Amino acid sequence: MAIQQSRIIDYRVAIDVDDENLFRFFEQYEDEAAFGAHAESEHFERFEAELPELLGGEPEVTRFEVESATDVEL
Repeated sequence: MAIQQSRIIDYRVAIDVDDENLFRFFEQYEDEAAFGAHAESEHFERFEAELPELLGGEPEVTRFEVESATDVEL
């Protein structure tokens, strides 16, 4: 039986339109295992350790769990 690896589907950074010092990270993972693997990765742990020196305050983190999504016709 082959082992299926979890993965990151999308990862983006955006600057807030009203505050150029506010960055938003949007991350989409295939599943909880993919999120956990990312959180335990060496590069994330290094980023997390250096983050307090880069911020002007406490980070605000919001987690959204989406059960399904559909395309919108414009």
